Amino acid sequence: MDNFPIDMKRDVNRYQYIFIGGILSEVLCKRSFGNYFQLNIEHLNTLGANHCFKYIPGSFKTAAQNSQEFKQYLIQQSKVYKKEIIIIAHSRGGQEALMTLLNNPAFMELNIVRHTFLIQSCLDGTPLINILLNGPTGFILNKIKSVVALQDGFYQNFYKKKIYKLTARQKRLFQERVHIIRTNQPNPKSVSPILKLGHHLLKKAGHHSDGLIPLDHQGFKYMKLKTLTYQADHSDFIIAKPMTLSPRSTKERFTDMLLDIIFTTHEKNQELEEFADCLYEALDVASKLAGRKNKSVIKAATSINEL
Repeated sequence: MDNFPIDMKRDVNRYQYIFIGGILSEVLCKRSFGNYFQLNIEHLNTLGANHCFKYIPGSFKTAAQNSQEFKQYLIQQSKVYKKEIIIIAHSRGGQEALMTLLNNPAFMELNIVRHTFLIQSCLDGTPLINILLNGPTGFILNKIKSVVALQDGFYQNFYKKKIYKLTARQKRLFQERVHIIRTNQPNPKSVSPILKLGHHLLKKAGHHSDGLIPLDHQGFKYMKLKTLTYQADHSDFIIAKPMTLSPRSTKERFTDMLLDIIFTTHEKNQELEEFADCLYEALDVASKLAGRKNKSVIKAATSINEL
């Protein structure tokens, strides 16, 4: 972090950092298997962050079910530590984090959640699941609801409905504070052994992927969100050896990049937020006066107790 300004070093501890994992997180968190997020957390600790947490959603629950539990967890964390939250979500965890925010946009309106990073997330499912459900193991996988819910486009109606209900100000907050990080690994030799089969199946089906999720499925087509694209496989940024080929330094550089986005965005937005809030509130009023048909707009909460 030597290349970061001094005030960034001081401010790292102003937030609490919550890492939410994807499916099979229970296994990947084990030290001997993948040590999920641990190297990222250790790096944040070194930089001065005192409150870093792993949230492990149930693999056999759907993203919709887990998002309800994650909501309660965010409320609890906010009350206990009284710090704004940075959500760092990976794989299916990104789907669950986004669902939580869409169901509860007040998390951002009340500045409970400051930024959310959706890393290599299957926001719109992944065709790899469709391939597997129709393959030799399909008779087993089709009985697991959490797997079936990862099919390509499974939650598209949910997304469309929730986005339609957002106010102009709520949409603006999503577009400023939610960051999508997509990856693609074109070189099969650079793909972790545990991802090679998925990478091969997706490539055979015509997809550019990180080994689990096609590049285009890591984006979000229902609302324009900030998006960055890198070359990496699904394990490179957040999983330790032996389950990945990337070194510890890759996790550290990736974490530094997230911090850079957080503080750069904060400095730029601080001066504009108050003006933008007034502008979008005026647009919402004008929309209602113009006879907007959607009367089920999500009402803004005024305190954490209303969530």
